[in-house]
Amino acid sequence: MDNNSSVGGKAFTGIGNFAGRLEGNHKKICGLKIIKTITDNVGLISILGDGGYICNLTIAKGGSIKGTNWVGACVGKVAKDAEVTIKGVTNHATVEGTNFVGGLVGASAGKLTTSNSSNSGNVNGENSVGGIVGGNYSNNYLANVYSYAKSITSENGGQLGGIVGHHNKDTGAAGPTFKVQSVYWLYDATVGTVSITGGGVITGTGHGFSKLMLAKFANATVTNFLGWDFEKVWEILEGAEYPTLRKPVVTP
Repeated sequence: MDNNSSVGGKAFTGIGNFAGRLEGNHKKICGLKIIKTITDNVGLISILGDGGYICNLTIAKGGSIKGTNWVGACVGKVAKDAEVTIKGVTNHATVEGTNFVGGLVGASAGKLTTSNSSNSGNVNGENSVGGIVGGNYSNNYLANVYSYAKSITSENGGQLGGIVGHHNKDTGAAGPTFKVQSVYWLYDATVGTVSITGGGVITGTGHGFSKLMLAKFANATVTNFLGWDFEKVWEILEGAEYPTLRKPVVTP
């Protein structure tokens, strides 16, 4: 992308199956609306295939992505056994679906690496609903990622997680690994505490992850995020806001 793009609030079908490189060049997609309420695999990219790489892209506030199963603002589903990367992607649009609904990715059956990315859009579904990824069924890794959506809900009491709705691995059982490093999510105390995942076991590597309460900044200090890279990756206004990813320097 060479310039910010706007779809003017008109319905957009999404890109479909994609296995290439989508370079956003730090631009925004404004007014993105993908409304496919009786369709699976819904997102800017419906299914991301092997070698898929999405980077440096923002989906602006005011957008709306709606589908049935495997619904995410950036990617509906990562294809089975595909090795893909999402880096430097931010979502502010709302995401709604039924099963496997995530702020960035609906579900992954491949090897997904997500870094330097975030979600602020509200996410709503019935089961396997997550602030970043709805469902995971393969070996995945998240680093320098956060979700500050004010609302992440599952309508029928289904699996719900601040970062991942459901990870397909139980305690002590063989199965895929989901590792996270320098990851946090916010929760609203008036609604209730939301764990990192609604089901399955996720492993924190390095300095792991943090659960933070909305608008409670007393603990928002560098000393409470030991090991996080505040020189190159993160920045923080101590006591006033939570860490955010540093904005890249973009040459006009």
